[in-house]
Amino acid sequence: MTHALLFSVFVIASCGLIYELIAGTLASYLLGDSVTQFSTIIGTYLFAMGIGSWLSRYVVRGLIARFIQIELAVGILGGFSAPDQIAMLRRFGFKVFYGDATRLDLLEAAGIAKARLLVVALDDVDASLRLVDAVRSHYPQVIVVARARNVTHVFGLMNRGVERIERETFESALRAGRRVLRELGFGAHESRLAADTFRRHDLAALDAMFPHYQDETQLISMAQTARDELTDLIERDRQTREREHTAGWG
Repeated sequence: MTHALLFSVFVIASCGLIYELIAGTLASYLLGDSVTQFSTIIGTYLFAMGIGSWLSRYVVRGLIARFIQIELAVGILGGFSAPDQIAMLRRFGFKVFYGDATRLDLLEAAGIAKARLLVVALDDVDASLRLVDAVRSHYPQVIVVARARNVTHVFGLMNRGVERIERETFESALRAGRRVLRELGFGAHESRLAADTFRRHDLAALDAMFPHYQDETQLISMAQTARDELTDLIERDRQTREREHTAGWG
C-alpha cells in the first residue's frame, strides 16, 4: 500500500504541473498578461490544496485507499480535459499545435518550411535556445525574433546569431522609470530623454560585454565599470540641467 501511495503522489504531482502549464498558457492566449494569469492559476491551485487539506479531516477510515482513489480520478479527469482546452482555443480562432515546440516534426507540421519569421517566446530558457538551434540548423532562412528572460538568455541568443531580441521586462522597466520621474516633478520631455539615455547606455554595455560573457571575472568587472559610467552620466546630466535652469533665471 505504501508503494501505491508513493506512486499516486508522483502521478498527481506530475499531472498538477502539466495542468498548471496548460491552464496558464490557455489563459495567457485568451486574456493576455502571462504573469497575472500564471499567478492566478498557481494561487487557485494552492487554494484548492488548502481546501483538500481541510476536508481530509473528515475522512477517518481507509485514508490511504481514499487518497489513491481521489487523486487518480483527478489525474485521469484532468488528462482527458487537456484536448478539450486545445479544442476551445481552436474555437476562438487560434491555430494550435500541441506538443514540444523544439521538436522538428512539430515545427514542420506547423508549417515552418513556409514561414518567413518565427517568434520565440518560450518561458524556459533552455527550451528557447534549443528551438533557435533547431531552426538555425534546418531552416536558416527563417528570421527569428526572440523574447529573452534575462541577460544570460540575451547572450545565449546573440551567440546563436539572433539579432532581433526583446528583453521581456526591459521596456516596461523604462516606462515605469519615466512614470516615476514624472511623479517626482520632472517634465515629460526630460523623463523621456532620461529613459532614452539609459536605453542607449544599457544596450551599448551589453554589446561590449558579449564577447566576454563566458568569462565571469571579466564580466563582473565590465558590469561594475558600466554602472560607474552610468552614474557619471546621470551626474553630468543633472549638472547640465542645473546650469540650464540657472541660466534661464539669469
